[in-house]
Amino acid sequence: MAFQLLSLPGRQRDDKRAVINVFRAGSGGCGAPIRAGNCFIGLNVTWRPSDAGGDEMPFVKVAKASGLRPGEAVKVDVGEQEIMVANVGGTFYAVQEKCTHRGGPLHMGVFKDGVVICPWHKTEFDLRTGRVLKIPFPPRAGTAVDLKTFEVKVEGEDVLVNA
Repeated sequence: MAFQLLSLPGRQRDDKRAVINVFRAGSGGCGAPIRAGNCFIGLNVTWRPSDAGGDEMPFVKVAKASGLRPGEAVKVDVGEQEIMVANVGGTFYAVQEKCTHRGGPLHMGVFKDGVVICPWHKTEFDLRTGRVLKIPFPPRAGTAVDLKTFEVKVEGEDVLVNA
């Protein structure tokens, strides 16, 4: 609890350096991973958006709607995340860029009926939910897991992703 209180000003300013310094001081300066409330502290410091005073992450502009025709997709970097944004039949979807089977580039896949097919091994994912729909060879434990999905909205000409 003390870590959360001491780090609150830094988290409200989105100042990771200030937050990291608070946690390093509290862990003897070694940066050893520790858990304090809803924060996991180590080399990377993370917290829920509500800790920083809001319930939602901000939407980030990732593309122009007119620049992404139906059936096309692009890879975008939002922070440290690689995200694939696709226009499928006029509806925009955003999911993690890398296929969970073998890391194939999903923005280079085939899109149809709300599904992306990985170009490397033909693993299929539902773009609405991120769920694995089809694995091309006999399924083995851990061969593919569901994709992370991101909320998308279009404002005017801008495609925005909540990442």
